Amino acid sequence: MFKRIFILTLYVVYSVLLVAVLLVVLFPKDRFAVWIAAQVEDKLPGFACRMEAVRYAYPFTIRLDRVRLVDDARQIDIPIERVTIDFSPQWPLEDFDVFAELYGGSAASHVAADSQSRVLRLRDVKVEALNLELVDFLQSSLDRQVKGLLSLSGGMTIDGRDQADIRFSGMVSIDGFRTKLRRPVLGSATFDFHRVQTGADIDRQRIELSQGTFSGDMLRGTFSGTVNLSRPLQQSGLDIQGGLTPQPQLLKRNPAVARAAARLYRQFQKDSIPYLVGGTVKFPEFRFATSANPVVNELNTL
Repeated sequence: MFKRIFILTLYVVYSVLLVAVLLVVLFPKDRFAVWIAAQVEDKLPGFACRMEAVRYAYPFTIRLDRVRLVDDARQIDIPIERVTIDFSPQWPLEDFDVFAELYGGSAASHVAADSQSRVLRLRDVKVEALNLELVDFLQSSLDRQVKGLLSLSGGMTIDGRDQADIRFSGMVSIDGFRTKLRRPVLGSATFDFHRVQTGADIDRQRIELSQGTFSGDMLRGTFSGTVNLSRPLQQSGLDIQGGLTPQPQLLKRNPAVARAAARLYRQFQKDSIPYLVGGTVKFPEFRFATSANPVVNELNTL
């Protein structure tokens, strides 16, 4: 019995090694690149996948250099410096780990692909330090410069049959967030925060933000609410509420802001000044108010 198990094990190891050798030695890299691109495009409809080089690493690792994912309809062009894929020897097309270097940061996940339903399940998604300033389609969609390093963690599913069917649950943070405002809020012409962090749940075209916080030298606060995604991205609707706390440094520097803040504290009788944000991603509308008392107070287009 043990002899049979030993022989069976040898056959399995031999088969695995043989497949690895055939992949590395016999399969032309240009044809393999075309095949990989076709697999990506099949799983992500609407995107065209291009790459400059394919490299193999023993036994089941593939490295793709200078990859681009392009969706002309949505004007999205994502340059990826390098992608490393570690395949499972048992189910190479349905179970693998992906690591990518892009926008000055990295993204990693374990991927389970269901070939019949065309659903991708991404487990242990981890994105670290993506430089938002390098994301061209984001800057153009918002029509303003946005700076910061984006990180996130959680789980995601993508339905390849429906581009809109994307679901995610996890945490999102931005370190060093900075963007200019079209009109000042409490004397601040920029939102300049050390860190922004929130829970995020994406269900198709809807993003729910929960227990969000932001902190800076001049302003600190909380937020939660909904982003209703649409095409183009800049027309996505906002329904955000939260509380804003001007910091002592801001109040000392600007007596007019200190007087305005004192008036707002008296008006709302809260520990922080409540605010609402509506409008769209491109033209958000800010006002000091509560959902129970949505009286326009210093309405601004941010």
